[in-house]
Amino acid sequence: MVKKLNILFYPGGGLGDSIVSLPVLNALHEYYGSYGQTDVITGQNIEALREIYYGIPFIGDILPCPPGTELAFGDIYDVVASANEMVNMQIKNAAPDLVPDFMEMLQTHGVARRNKFGIINHVHNVLNNQLANHAVLLGLDRRSLPLYSMGLMNYQNTVPSMQLRPRALATLTTQCLSPRGYITVQDGWDANFPLKTLDTRPTKVWSAAAWAALVAELKVLHPDKKIVQLGSPKTGEDIIGVDLNLRGKINLRDALAILKYAALHIDTEGGLVHMARGLHTRSLVLFGPTNEKFFGYKRNKNLVPPCTNCWWLTNDWMSDCVRDLAVPECMTYHTPAAVANAASISLAQETLPRGRVEFATMPDMQGNIGIANDSALAAQMAVAGNTVINFDLFAQKNIQRPVPGMNYCQYLARPSNLPIENQTLDYLHFTADEDANEFAGEMLEALRVLKIGGAAVIKNIPQNTDVFIKAGLTPPSGSGDILTLRRTA
Repeated sequence: MVKKLNILFYPGGGLGDSIVSLPVLNALHEYYGSYGQTDVITGQNIEALREIYYGIPFIGDILPCPPGTELAFGDIYDVVASANEMVNMQIKNAAPDLVPDFMEMLQTHGVARRNKFGIINHVHNVLNNQLANHAVLLGLDRRSLPLYSMGLMNYQNTVPSMQLRPRALATLTTQCLSPRGYITVQDGWDANFPLKTLDTRPTKVWSAAAWAALVAELKVLHPDKKIVQLGSPKTGEDIIGVDLNLRGKINLRDALAILKYAALHIDTEGGLVHMARGLHTRSLVLFGPTNEKFFGYKRNKNLVPPCTNCWWLTNDWMSDCVRDLAVPECMTYHTPAAVANAASISLAQETLPRGRVEFATMPDMQGNIGIANDSALAAQMAVAGNTVINFDLFAQKNIQRPVPGMNYCQYLARPSNLPIENQTLDYLHFTADEDANEFAGEMLEALRVLKIGGAAVIKNIPQNTDVFIKAGLTPPSGSGDILTLRRTA
């Protein structure tokens, strides 16, 4: 009989930290997933966290955790992991004996790696600047450092992929938006971060006047793109001139759907940038006091001022410039004209991929292949010598490193948002969802991950031709059970 464990995970920080910690959750599941589900405790908004962690089948309860009560939860769990920049683990009772290889990594490699950081490993927040600088020298960033601290070997190149709620494209229809037909912007920050006064704008954000000027510039340069404002009503201001102001007017579920299909997201460094990355949407990020080399994503367009990386040099760095400037020079360095120009460059690089659909016989799939929810076919293709990624939302383990002897990996994911980069696959094989909005989203995702000339093999095709139009494709002629979607550009 398989021993059952009580597993607990605590993602510290804000909602952005919860997204960054997704690879840590997946690593825990890879080793302990056979022994029980993982509960999550949080001091953040529980409903928001349920959206961020939506669709992860191994997560059990998401429980409120008032500040300072984290230790009380540890008494009833066999495995407890808390993740900020570093991961702290408590493994007790029978848990160490069940996964000896993980314990070996944690106690040998993990301890040695953490010891490299000395005292800064134990002082959260006030020494974070030094911690981040040291991590960057080791080739690490905010995503890889937690995995590195656990002793894991596959700590680099992690993609914190999220899962969309079904029928995400229906949200766009409700708001009269089309995929890649709009740019999202946000003026906001973490409402839980303590500031000196309620009306203080943090040092890391742009002025309301600058946002309004940027919107005016974008509407001249890109009249074909709507400008959509997202964000919480708790922080920031309404941006003058946007075409659609959804700040505080929609829930996070709908905001994530809109973020997924944006042509570009423009923001200062923060939670929505991490969410956009988890949805594979490119962001244009205005950095200020925080460390771009630590927090930035290479795929994004990151604008970095000459004066930067002063976060946590003082305890009140978010309220007052550490140089005692009335207005932080780092953020005034970003002019609306320069940001608009950078946005134009990013948009030119992020054109909507195009393709054609046709009914065809099953092609001979070779090369880099993605298989969704067909583990038998995935194993068959891997044994034949192909590089295979199996996407299975209900797999027992999330195997992010190749299986010895085969180029095979396995991720828990649905076809509407795959945890791989653009133009990764030669072929993708999946079964069409019965819902038209969901299937249209799956086809858009297939176009994103396919190489130019690559093809998606789709089974059980709906007869509704509107689904193809919704995805920007010309409906195929004829009929059949297998559809080929080939990326042409």
